[in-house]
Amino acid sequence: MFSIKDIIKITGITKRTLHYYDEQGILTPSKNSENNYREYNKKDLIKLQEILFLKAIGLSLKEIKEYYLLDNEKRTKILLKHKENLKYELLKLQNTIEKLDKVIDGKDIRREILEGEKVNNMEKQYEREIELLYSNSSEYRIYKHNTKDYTKEDFKNLEKELDHVYRNIVENIDELAESKVIQNEIASLYDIMYNLMGCSKEIFYSICLSYKEDCRFNSYFEKFGEESLVDLIIEAAKIYKEK
Repeated sequence: MFSIKDIIKITGITKRTLHYYDEQGILTPSKNSENNYREYNKKDLIKLQEILFLKAIGLSLKEIKEYYLLDNEKRTKILLKHKENLKYELLKLQNTIEKLDKVIDGKDIRREILEGEKVNNMEKQYEREIELLYSNSSEYRIYKHNTKDYTKEDFKNLEKELDHVYRNIVENIDELAESKVIQNEIASLYDIMYNLMGCSKEIFYSICLSYKEDCRFNSYFEKFGEESLVDLIIEAAKIYKEK
């Protein structure tokens, strides 16, 4: 049998935590009939080490308590899910270390921080854009409703629609922002966004501004091969909203 002191020495856990686990029914030791002290057997120690492991991979105490009520198949599913989460966190950590090495070597820290946040597909782009709005806004609710069943294919189709508009603007890049051809494309762009989130022209203009102000969008627009594209979109969107 192990005393509380023994368990603390073996695992490094605190006395308070052991008492809390007991109160929550997560790990309930026996009590010595002579002195009424808590005592842990080898099985308790193994279970405690399991609990500490489950905490380390990200399970809450509530989830751990429920974990012990599940069959092996459901437990495995939970572990696989947290394995994927850990792999994702590991990639983020490796990316952070790479950035740190670059900053140590003299690179601009702001550039390195934002570099990994580039928006590379339309699904992520619109998630960024919707952050411009408050979560309790009507636009946000419409956006979530309209995209709740979207598949990757749906977002690819959306990207194709937008690509078509942007490429049309590039083809007429020498036109003035107020020209009919550019304004027609901006109207098409607004229609797409309005159908997606019911946004006003003011919010539409704010979204267009984000293409310039947020360098995470750079990688998306770079593929069109025209540096002045975003500037023309913003200028044309400003004119369009004031009509």
